[in-house]
Amino acid sequence: MKRRLVIAAAIAPRLVLAGAACALGFMVGCEQQAPKSPGPKSAYDTVAHSWLETMAAGQTNVTFLSSLISLPTAVRERLGPISDRGGSFSKGCIGPDPKRRFLTATEVGGVYNVAIEQGGSGYFWFIERFVVDGAGKVLEEERVKPYGLANRSHPARSEANQSPAAADSGR
Repeated sequence: MKRRLVIAAAIAPRLVLAGAACALGFMVGCEQQAPKSPGPKSAYDTVAHSWLETMAAGQTNVTFLSSLISLPTAVRERLGPISDRGGSFSKGCIGPDPKRRFLTATEVGGVYNVAIEQGGSGYFWFIERFVVDGAGKVLEEERVKPYGLANRSHPARSEANQSPAAADSGR
């Protein structure tokens, strides 16, 4: 009996704190989540993959990447706090999970185009382009903004998956 009381006394403060946090979240409009299982498929998965296919059209040796782990360490570091594909993700302004989530990426000769889903005050997606040297160092980084994003009727730049030198030379 004493053992049960000791365990109950040790657990009770945690339950009270958890209950208070839950009640506070409810009062301020916080959505309760169970982040242990992978999040649902992104609303932007299909369009992001399609844009990357369009950008890579006509290029050889294109590799599609389906996880953050496939990116060089320097690129992952530049991306900052980000959830992997299908991982927990906060679409809104509040939540315990990262506000950004990896969708998909391509790699051609050290040029990585990474599609990212962004939550917060606005919910959207974009493509970040990284040029990485042979030692794995990021030489360039820029946001490649497909015009219209979700509207595929706008053309993507054909040079978007190339280094600036290659794009300027017409390759």
